[in-house]
Amino acid sequence: MLMDFDAARASCCAAQFDNGSGPALQADGVWVEGSVLLKDYKPHPREEGHSEQNSVSLRGALVGGLECDGAILRSHAGPALNADCIHVNGHVFIRKGFEAEGSGNDGTVNLNEGNITGPLDCSSFTLINRTGGLVLNASDLRVGGTLTLEDPGGEANLAGLTYAGTPDGMNRKDWRGRLRDKDKTPKYSAQPYQQLAEAYQTAGREVDAREILLARGDDEIDRKGEIGLSGWALRWQKITNVAGKYGYKPHRLLWYSLIPIAVLCIIPSVSIFWEGAAYASSSKSCGTLAEIAVGLNYALPLFENSVQNGCSVHPGFQVLGRILGVAIWALGVFFILSLTSIVRKR
Repeated sequence: MLMDFDAARASCCAAQFDNGSGPALQADGVWVEGSVLLKDYKPHPREEGHSEQNSVSLRGALVGGLECDGAILRSHAGPALNADCIHVNGHVFIRKGFEAEGSGNDGTVNLNEGNITGPLDCSSFTLINRTGGLVLNASDLRVGGTLTLEDPGGEANLAGLTYAGTPDGMNRKDWRGRLRDKDKTPKYSAQPYQQLAEAYQTAGREVDAREILLARGDDEIDRKGEIGLSGWALRWQKITNVAGKYGYKPHRLLWYSLIPIAVLCIIPSVSIFWEGAAYASSSKSCGTLAEIAVGLNYALPLFENSVQNGCSVHPGFQVLGRILGVAIWALGVFFILSLTSIVRKR
């Protein structure tokens, strides 16, 4: 136990600690000016922790760095590495064959509400939770440097995690899949999507940023019960999804508007065919150009044009034309709204 310990450097490289009733190394609140080195740290074969503590505890510690490369941590009652509220004035390395096996709801590796001023590298590691809970708890973790995070495998809490630059370790598809997977991310949070999208956008990767925000919108629909999305709010979410992908693909609306415009342009011909030869004889002057003029008049009833003179339309089709005209205007208005925060959420 090294609680409230103050040192220039702490090294446990290749050490073996044994504690059958608590944490193997408890250094809560420790102050270390340099780095805490747990490289190749391995528990004694007899170590079987049965308390609520963990193999290594650095809760509330203030250290200059933390290196756990190649370490093996185990706990049967709680996190294997508990660094809750840790403050690191430097880097944190959890990589190169790092293995941790813990239990409980706090996570096998618990970095909750930590503050790391340098980079965080979590790669080539294996995390296991005996009770099926979180393997990584990075809730409200602040990383001042770059983030390298490979897929931790099991459940992870990444809500509130912030970092500088574009993360490495997982690509856009990996991040999207993890955040949308209810087994790996059991609780929805919009913040991880937003953080990732902003990182991609800052790096000039607009397409990647847009895909992440689209995944966020789809995830909200999938988890409507969890986030309380219902009624008109849910309907609006679905409408914005189908119409223009939450405002991130507004060009879809322009393509959709071509369908009613095309129908409007052939309404006169369909009307003549519907009425028969007698009606057709009275509308023989309705040519292709006149049909198009009729369609445009329904779509844009702001002006009259002379080209459509002599092109008669059955009253029933006139009603249909007006309805399609309204639909075109609605799509146009929706297109404009898609360019604003009313539809597009940042």
